[in-house]
Parts: sequence; structure tokens; C-alpha cells
Amino acid sequence: MADLTINQLNKDTKQNPAESSTHIATLVSHNDCIPETKSCFETLPNEILLYIASYLSLPEYLQAFFNLNQRFRSLAFEFISHARVSFNEDSLILNDYLPYIAHAVQAAHVDIQLVPNTFPATYSWSNLRSVILTDSIYFAATLNVQNSSVMHAIMSCLNVFQKCTPSSETNLELDNNQQTRTLLNMEPNLTIVRLTIDIWDEESLLCLCSITPNLASLRIFNLYSNDDDSSHSTIASHITSPTKLTELFIGNRGNFGIRLRSIQRLIECYRSSLEKLTLYIRAGKQKFYGQDLEALFRSCQCLKKFQFAIRYYDRHINMNKLVQQFLTDWWLHKDQPPVLVTYDLANEVFICSMPPFVNLNRQFLSDLLLWKINKKQVDEPNV
Repeated sequence: MADLTINQLNKDTKQNPAESSTHIATLVSHNDCIPETKSCFETLPNEILLYIASYLSLPEYLQAFFNLNQRFRSLAFEFISHARVSFNEDSLILNDYLPYIAHAVQAAHVDIQLVPNTFPATYSWSNLRSVILTDSIYFAATLNVQNSSVMHAIMSCLNVFQKCTPSSETNLELDNNQQTRTLLNMEPNLTIVRLTIDIWDEESLLCLCSITPNLASLRIFNLYSNDDDSSHSTIASHITSPTKLTELFIGNRGNFGIRLRSIQRLIECYRSSLEKLTLYIRAGKQKFYGQDLEALFRSCQCLKKFQFAIRYYDRHINMNKLVQQFLTDWWLHKDQPPVLVTYDLANEVFICSMPPFVNLNRQFLSDLLLWKINKKQVDEPNV
């Protein structure tokens, strides 16, 4: 019976998602659906109730059902244990329930402005394993707090970013000065395992990587370099080996240029552990050649997947010669993806691994004769 009801809910939701919530509310509130039954809703099995709960936010569920009876309170704990609980300005109502639900939370997503209210010392977070801290401007960090104090891990993370985050107010310039030595001598943060950061200079990023030895995933947008890069090798040498970073995404947005050398240095730090590498770059006048990309990817000893989409200005380039750069034995090997070379509507050169991981609609010239692919014989799903 439960499976039939779930299948019907799935069918109705797919056919008319805009009305799915209204339909569910009708199903669970119709007093005549089971004659001579005091509450149709309470007769539903737990599987259906949890399915319905998935359409509600946690604050909505707690407000509606937490104090109804012991059964619905137990379902709330099960719901919480399988969900990532988000604490933000839209979920302040959760603070009223924290004394009762904190022990059931296993994963939490928290805005750094709300940390003091969310993690007071009086609550027990005995089952908390993962915390995602977000800042609207600079970063999102995932902390593994399974073997450490929650507040200690959070304060340690915030301390790292307070000292490492580039700031126009402090004019942070990392070279061989006291500021650099202070950062490199910081106690390593062992709880940070995933990072997404925006608008960072290379020196700050390398310092950050040197004090986060358990970092497994890094997404960096708008990486830029100072004119003086003499200290980069020194800072990079502080990144301990063996490294644990397996996923790396490097991208940029807007008018932020990015140097090929900056990408090379960062990849060199993690070439022994990287398994997935993604480049999504608008390079301006910085040109990316086939041999440069081949050298980047070949240097990664454990790489299982790579993908890239790169744009740059070059009005005088010969497209046929550009395609020839991707005709080496390495690029033509069956394990490497096909490569598309063309122009976009802004007359920028566009180089992309296939199948594309970015949306190609309405961005490129419609004349397919201007779309060059390095592999003439390729499987249809890859192109």
C-alpha cells in the first residue's frame, strides 16, 4: 500500500510539479478519505510520512508535527538524521527546537553570522559529523568534526580565514615578510576537507593550502597573481606530502584574468593525489595551447577524469593549426576526450573537452563548419 501511494505521489509530482504540494496537502488532510477514522493522516505508514516530510522544510515540519505526539517526534529525529540542516536567516525558528534536536543532527549548514546562536556551549551535538560554514563573499568550507569539538573546529576555521582572506583594508601582500611567516607558522587545521573560495590571490591560496593538510576538494574562482611571484615556491613547499586533494576546480568570472603559470603551480602541489580536474577559464589575452594543457594533465599521476572549457582573445589564430595541437598521440588516445575548437559569439577562441560540461546553447556560431573536433572518428555520445 505504501509503495502504491508513493508511486502515485511521484507520478502526480512529475506531471504537475507546481501543484504537487497542494495535492499532498489534500491527500493528508481530507477527513473523509477513511470513514470512521479519527485522523486519516495518522494512519499513514512511516514511509509515506517521511516522503511527505521531504516536501517540507525542517522548520515547517517541526512547527507542524514535532509536538503532536511521540511518533511524529521520532519521525522528526529520523528526518533530521538523514538531512543537512540549514541554519540561516530564513530558519531562525530552528533555534527554538535546538535543545531538543541538536543530538540528532549529523550534518549542518551554517552562515558564519549565525554561529554564536546556533552552537552555544549548552547544546549537545553528540552525532554531528559535518559542518558547512558559508560566507556570502569569500568562501564555503566543509568541516569534518567527527573527532573534534564543534566550536573548536569552527573557531579554528574562522581564524584561518580571518588571517588568510585577501583584504583591501589590511592590504595583505604575502611575500617573505612577517605576515607570510605568521600564516605559515599557524597550527594546521585538520578539520577542513572541502573549500569553495572566490577572488583570491595565489599567495593567499598557497598559504591556505599549506595549513589545511586534509583538504580533499577545492573549488577556486577568480584566482589572480601579484606581479612579484618570487615567494610562491617557498610557500608551496610548506604543503605537506602526501597530499589528500582529489578534486580541483579552477575557474574565473567577469574580467578576472588568470595566468597559466598560476594554474601550473597549484596543480604541481597536488599532482600526486588529484583524480578529477576541471578548468573553466576566461583567459583574456592569455593563450592556452594544446601542448600546455597536455603537460598539465599528464603531470597528474592519479588523474581519472579531466574536463575543460577555455576562452581567450586571438583574432589572428588559424583554427586548423589550433586543432593540430590536439592531434598528438596523447590527445588521440582512446582514454582522452575529444576536443572542440571554435569561436563564440564574442569572437573569442573556445576550446572545450567533449561532452561539454557547460551549456553551449546560444553562445556559439551556428555554422557547424566552424566547429573543429580533433577526433574524426568518435562515439556519438561524446560529441
